[in-house]
Amino acid sequence: MSASESPRPSWGVQQAARECGVSVATVRRRIKDGSFPNAEQGARGAWLIPVTDLIAAGLNPGQPSPPDHAQEVSTVPAHTEKDHGQRASSQAEGYAQLEQKLLSEQREVEHLRTQVHTLQNNLDDLRTAMRMLEPASQDRQNTAAPEPEKTAAEQPAPEPPQKSAARSPFLSRLVGRSRS
Repeated sequence: MSASESPRPSWGVQQAARECGVSVATVRRRIKDGSFPNAEQGARGAWLIPVTDLIAAGLNPGQPSPPDHAQEVSTVPAHTEKDHGQRASSQAEGYAQLEQKLLSEQREVEHLRTQVHTLQNNLDDLRTAMRMLEPASQDRQNTAAPEPEKTAAEQPAPEPPQKSAARSPFLSRLVGRSRS
């Protein structure tokens, strides 16, 4: 049974757009994407869309569309209470998702701040250790300055083995370096 023989009312693209408050391009796009499964193309190529398909696709017949050439604001609400409720629900879900993401990002920022604080403390400790080592390295450089060569008579006699064994290994190394 064709749309013209159907007891259900069917509208052409222009009338469907006008009655549903949408543009002709929207109706054509919906035909193309299959939103109107029962729409039929007539012999001359004109589309006939059953009103039930328009309703099933979420369009609202009975809402006049504003004129295409005028840029007036329509005083007729664009959405029904059902559409408004669905939109509010999806906005609430989106809001909840954004809140969760914000909380997650805040936790990540706090974690990163803790890591930065820990690394800053480690850096401070390393700087302190370096400052403690600097004077000792400067003393070594001062003691390692080349001395004029002494003759064999001026050279001090080597210490007996028992005395150097009694010294700590650190002092032995330190004294040994200063003599060279």
